[in-house]
Amino acid sequence: MDRGIGWRIGVAALLVASLGLSGCASLLGRVGSGFGMKAGHDDDVSWAELMRSADRFRDRGDVERALVGYLRALQREPDRPLARVRLAQLQLLSDPERAAEGFRRVLAIAPDEARAWAGLGVASLALGRLEEAREAFSRASQEAPDSALARAGEAVALDLLGRPEEARAALDGALERRPEEAWLINNLAVSRLVARDWEGAETALRTALALDPDDAAARNNLGLALGGQERYAEAYTAFREAGGEQAARNNLGYVLFLNGHYDDAVREYERALATDGDATRAVIANLHTALDAMDAVSDAGEAEIR
Repeated sequence: MDRGIGWRIGVAALLVASLGLSGCASLLGRVGSGFGMKAGHDDDVSWAELMRSADRFRDRGDVERALVGYLRALQREPDRPLARVRLAQLQLLSDPERAAEGFRRVLAIAPDEARAWAGLGVASLALGRLEEAREAFSRASQEAPDSALARAGEAVALDLLGRPEEARAALDGALERRPEEAWLINNLAVSRLVARDWEGAETALRTALALDPDDAAARNNLGLALGGQERYAEAYTAFREAGGEQAARNNLGYVLFLNGHYDDAVREYERALATDGDATRAVIANLHTALDAMDAVSDAGEAEIR
């Protein structure tokens, strides 16, 4: 199976999983190095209440007020690491290098802070530092053995490092901690797709979709699992529900191509090109690949005849 299927957990998904955010990720780009807000004074408000208030702003996607709240909490009790962790987390998507520096500063004063190790792992993934990410997530797992995020992050790093068996073991560990997390189950399914375990992937994906029926990525992956079993009508339905007509025809063509049915793949790509959508460029590239494969088969046949 083409590794381009990828793992569902990216940097953003790990961030959302670690913080439980909803609208925050789309606003993180507003947080930069020159924010310039004054921390202010809240002598009658406890550190814990400042943190709770900032967390509420963060959960609502109000990054600016969350930032101010964490700065005030940090000013109140500079030796407590959590506010520093939260400030670094806010920068993960907009500036992962700066976030990594923030997490390292936390770890310099609190080397057993699991959230900082996990955050450093996410930032390192974003920066392409895969071994550093694996080491950070592994350390986070040591400090917080019950953390599903740490094990899932380690699985991503291991997979990208080309160590799929270790990745699946780490993902199994994450699922033991959170057996009803749809995003973890989907990741398990993707590892099974890569291994061409179509039936195992289908079982996992139907479980994930039962937990989150609106998960388009899981539904698209279900189409791949069904296509791998040559259940093409069901695969097409799953693809269409996940991404519309053009994407469905393109994905069905891809599955047919993987199964060696090049003529049928070309027909699906041609149908995709006759349909409006955002995948036209990908369809054209896939069509050329299928046509080249047909030519190669034809040339091989002629060579045998000669």
